[in-house]
Amino acid sequence: MLGGRMDTSLDGVIVGVTAERRADQQARYLESLGAEVICAPVLQTIDARTNPRLIAATYDLIDHPAEVLVVQTGQGFQWWLDAADNDDKLDGLLGSLRTTDVWCRGARASSAARAVGLAPTWEAATETVGDVAEHLTQVELRGHRVAIQLDGNDDQCLVDVARAQGAHVVELDVYRYAMPVDLEPCHDLIDRIITGHVDAVTFTTSAAIRHLRGIAASAGRLRLLDRAFDGACVAVVVGPVCASAASDVGWTGVVRPPTPRIDAMLDALTAALCWDDDESGALPST
Repeated sequence: MLGGRMDTSLDGVIVGVTAERRADQQARYLESLGAEVICAPVLQTIDARTNPRLIAATYDLIDHPAEVLVVQTGQGFQWWLDAADNDDKLDGLLGSLRTTDVWCRGARASSAARAVGLAPTWEAATETVGDVAEHLTQVELRGHRVAIQLDGNDDQCLVDVARAQGAHVVELDVYRYAMPVDLEPCHDLIDRIITGHVDAVTFTTSAAIRHLRGIAASAGRLRLLDRAFDGACVAVVVGPVCASAASDVGWTGVVRPPTPRIDAMLDALTAALCWDDDESGALPST
């Protein structure tokens, strides 16, 4: 039992899960506590590990090592290494990175770097893109080569900031987030949220928040969705990037775990939504 909460029950609680990957892990845990789970993936991950542009960028970095490598996500960094390994270039790539300053957006990115023998020289305190962007502006980059592992979103903030600082930027576009093929489960989840039939929704990427809102907007229901997350429905996020995305659109009462891990997120959700048999049955304030 996560967090040692052996007496926790989520009987009567309805939770929406927006994840594409590891959604079954969330569902199994929540259902084991009595919750009803609605799985509605709001994105699909497009694997770009075989993209010629990524392969060309990898070859370029092997021949001309970067002074700085920005690792945004542990998943993206590992997939990049997988792509190099599949092309028999992993040893060459790791060799080229031995003299590179490795900057990491957060703990997962740092852990992934250390797992292959790279020692991060800087880690963002709040694990946000804003932290990384600010750090880029504080270091002399003119004329330097900076490799940036993109995080699956369309946001080019870090690339733009580095180029504005005079850096030669090598973009590592390992994966992309796209809208799901089947939108029906998403529309069903949105309808249940708006009508007050969902107590909480989990988000494991900031893209999931943007996609859910985008789907609602396309149906003319964005204002109603935002209103629901500003009141009856609790947004449960995995970490600071998701929390920032939720805050930026005005959602209140967001539940965020102390560490950015799925198990910690589920533990935080359980603590926030467990029913108290001695009370009226209302959800505790978050």
